[in-house]
Parts: sequence; structure tokens; C-alpha cells
Amino acid sequence: MEPMEKRLEEMKHKFEENSLNLQSLLEEKEKLTLACNEEMRKMHLMAKDHIQKNFHELEKCMLNLESYKKEIMLEKCESQSGGKRRKVLDDRNENNDLLQMPTMEQARTNEHVMKLLEVQVWEKEILHKRIILLEKNLDEKKVLELDMNKRMMEMTEMSKEKESDMEDLDSLNRMLIVKERRSNDELQEARKELMDALNDTSRQAFVGVKRMGELDIKPFQDACQRKYCSEEADVKAYEFWSLWNDYLKNPEWHPFKRASGMDIVDDKESNLKDLKNELGSKVYNAVATALLEMNEYNPSGRYAIPELWNFEEGRRATLKEGIKFISNKWKKQRHN
Repeated sequence: MEPMEKRLEEMKHKFEENSLNLQSLLEEKEKLTLACNEEMRKMHLMAKDHIQKNFHELEKCMLNLESYKKEIMLEKCESQSGGKRRKVLDDRNENNDLLQMPTMEQARTNEHVMKLLEVQVWEKEILHKRIILLEKNLDEKKVLELDMNKRMMEMTEMSKEKESDMEDLDSLNRMLIVKERRSNDELQEARKELMDALNDTSRQAFVGVKRMGELDIKPFQDACQRKYCSEEADVKAYEFWSLWNDYLKNPEWHPFKRASGMDIVDDKESNLKDLKNELGSKVYNAVATALLEMNEYNPSGRYAIPELWNFEEGRRATLKEGIKFISNKWKKQRHN
């Protein structure tokens, strides 16, 4: 579940990041649109002002022209001499120059307005292209956002299904654990009953009860028979056996080393080394066997534990073997 949750978290983070980018693009587009509209408004107002101004100037010039025409005609009629006629011509030329001045000013103004219009159109085209690009990016972001939403929904649904499956598996696992514990308890109870029935069986039998971690005294007796006289051999054997029993029961004595991932008896341990030198390999092997059994069956308590044992093969007996042995034993007793 952790990789899926991590993937969901990454997609959520990416989705939030894209949402922020999308919001930023929308805000930028809005600002550009407002700026473009404002520039267009200013441009139209400026053009309108210039047109109105030029129109008023032209109207004024036309009125002045009419007035001058009337004066010229009047003076022409009243003029009797050439000097006066020359004066009228000069005045007319002067008036024509005065009339041309607002016309030239109007032309310059119109040219300036046209240039402003061209600049405004160019700026508008740039803003329009940028808005189109932003809209394209916006569309791509929206597609990506929709895709991520879809994926997140799919992964969320998948996560819910996995959680449901995990809950079912967990429930099944708990049920199996309960059944296994119940079965183990029943098996242990059956083994205990079987061991109680086989408790008096000798080691010469095929199946019986062995006390795991119990130190066998016979190797000590055999070694002391060879080492001491017959009168003190049994006493010495018991003394050695009792001493090493105390060693075995001491939880602070731990003569083991790790090899191939398991505990083995450390034959270099000083006490064991002295024992082997003094009483021989068989006694050492008996102590080593008891140590290994104690370490396996009861390492903390350090006392012998009864176990159903297959003496013929030197291993833990199965429940089936124990039942079969007792069944055969009862059959023989009935026949006898």
C-alpha cells in the first residue's frame, strides 16, 4: 500500500502545482485582456478627439473663407484704381496663406493620428497573439488537469479496492491464526497425554519420552571407571556429573558461537576444553548434546523439558508415531 499512497501523494502535489499554474495563467490572461481593452479605449478616445478638433478647425476655416470672399467681392466692386486693385490682390494672397496654415496643421495632425493608430494596431496584434498562446497553454493545462483528475480517481478507487482486499486478507489471516493456535493447543495437549502414557517406557523402546537438556550420567561413569579405581569411580562420576549439571542450569554460562547462521557449541571454551582433556570425547559430547538441547527447548529456564522422542532414529517423534506405538503395545498386551 505504501508505494500506491506515495504515488497518490505525488499526483496530488502535481495536481495542486498545475492548479496554481492554471490560476496564474488565467490571472495573466485577464490582466492582458484588460490592458488591451484599456489601450483600445485610449486609442479610440484620442482618435475621436483629433477628428473632432480637425473638424472644428476645418469648419472655422470654411467660415473665414466665406467671409473673406464676401469682403473681396465688395472691395472689388468699390475699387476704382489700380493701386487699390493691387492691394486687394495682396490681401487675397495673404488670406490664402492664412487659409492654408490650418490645412497643413490638420495634415500633420492626421499623420500623427495615423502613426498612433498603426502603433496601437501593432500592440493590439502582439497582445492578441499572446492571448492566443495563453489560451493554448490554458487548454493544455485543462487537458492535463482532467487527465490527472481521472488518474487520481482511478488510483483512489484502486486504493479503496486494495484496502478492502487487505482487510479481507487480514480478517482471513486472523481467523487462520486462531485456528492454528487452537490446533496447536490441541496437538500439544494430545502430545502431553501421549507422553504421560509413555512416561514409563524404557529407552530401548521405539518411541518414548526423552528429557531434552538432561545430562546423561553413563558417559561419566564409563570415563571414571577407566580413570579411577572401582571403589571411587561411582563417587567421582556423580561428582563430575553433578558439577556439569550445575553448569548447564546456569543461565549466565553460554558457551556458544555463531556459525552458518546458527548457534554451535564453542569447543574452545575453557571449561569444555578442560573437560575434554580430563574425561575424553564421549563425556564432552554428552555435555555438548545437553547444551544444544537446552538452548533449543528452554534457553531461558535452563531445565530439562520432556519431549516425545523417536529413539530409533534419534529425532522428535510425530504424534502419529506415538499413537501407532501405543496402539501396537495395547494390541500385544491384549493378545498376551
